[in-house]
Amino acid sequence: MSPFVKFLVNPLTVTTFFDMHEWLKNEKAATKSFFEMAHGCSRYELARKNADDNAMVSASHVSMETILREAGADIFGGLRSLMDVGGGHGMASAAITAAFPLVKCSVLDLLMWSTRPLLTAQYSSSLWVLHCWNDQDSVKILRRCREAIPERQAGGKVIIIDAVMEAGPQDTFSRETQILYDFHMMHMDGMERDKRGWEKIILEAGFRDHKILSVLGLHSVLELYP
Repeated sequence: MSPFVKFLVNPLTVTTFFDMHEWLKNEKAATKSFFEMAHGCSRYELARKNADDNAMVSASHVSMETILREAGADIFGGLRSLMDVGGGHGMASAAITAAFPLVKCSVLDLLMWSTRPLLTAQYSSSLWVLHCWNDQDSVKILRRCREAIPERQAGGKVIIIDAVMEAGPQDTFSRETQILYDFHMMHMDGMERDKRGWEKIILEAGFRDHKILSVLGLHSVLELYP
């Protein structure tokens, strides 16, 4: 069973939705996420306290091999340095450096919230990060990434690997998968965004241009330019 499926069917994830009716009816309960209401702490707080849970959450985010296989050369070819924002245990960066040995990767996790300057890099990358955060927090993260990269003329850009609703195949199965995953992200106050939703936070964060490359299923690659 893939790490991602293990995460989705894990009892901690599944039982989160059992009291959703209470969350919808109770105004006080609605101030917390589904997960906080069910388990008494946020998803991230539990991962910090429980090593096994943290390992499962981190492993579920690793899909870089698919991205590299489908569009790796176009995205990472010619790369010199990369800052992996919200990179967890660094497996995504390890996959990139294995495929592109000349790339120097730096992995940052909670430092994206620090007030001190981030490490500088040619590119900044986030893998399945921003769908965990609301628009306001996502703009803060993107602004921090913007500060860490050079101007576009010097090769600077931010690479986001995340879902884009209504991008890619739009057959019934694919569309249903997108909608269900958007619903799933509600358990931790996250969301999936369509093109308009992404454009909103990208512009607010100060980026001048961007493009979206649909890669495979839920995966899309967004390239943001200062």
